[in-house]
Amino acid sequence: MKTTLVCTRKYDKEEYKFFLNEPEYVGEKGILGVEIEPYVTVETPENAFGYTDTIMMRQGVVYSLNRYFPKWILNRVGKKIQEIMAGLEYGGVL
Repeated sequence: MKTTLVCTRKYDKEEYKFFLNEPEYVGEKGILGVEIEPYVTVETPENAFGYTDTIMMRQGVVYSLNRYFPKWILNRVGKKIQEIMAGLEYGGVL
């Protein structure tokens, strides 16, 4: 699995990092022998305790793994994830 920083965006004066996760070679398999497909993860800013969180999108639904985020932030992050994934379909990353 290869992870590449695609871009960063600021929402509410805090920086969110967008990473593209893709297989290192054609046919690379992950957990349970399932072939890995490219996907985007977003690393969030640290909270008051110094922990970051991860935002992901699955079947058009944007969600965070551990914390609550306002709906407007999730919507904007979701739009950027869709832009990045659309760029992959045309052979490149935005």
